[in-house]
Amino acid sequence: MGIFERPIALSPEKATLIVETTTALHNWLRKTSSSTYIIPGLVDDVEGLEKGQVIPGAWRILLTATLPLARQGSNKYSERASKIRDNYADYFSINDSVPWQINMIA
Repeated sequence: MGIFERPIALSPEKATLIVETTTALHNWLRKTSSSTYIIPGLVDDVEGLEKGQVIPGAWRILLTATLPLARQGSNKYSERASKIRDNYADYFSINDSVPWQINMIA
């Protein structure tokens, strides 16, 4: 099981360092070895950042082949899950925006 498939049992500072480092490595590999790192056409692509046109990747088709999940009981989530969600919301919620952002959600 990979490090991102379960909670990271480290301090928030070390977990942040791991996530930022692997993200930088991922971005570098996509830029320098794009044809061997990720199969061409597998992931979404953005054509013209100003327009924000997303070209859907093949992963979207692959995911639709999975079976629908049945209801697994209560929709009540744990307090721990709530805190994790709130931490992510605080981290990713910023006041800045990109020029094409509103067009993508409208």
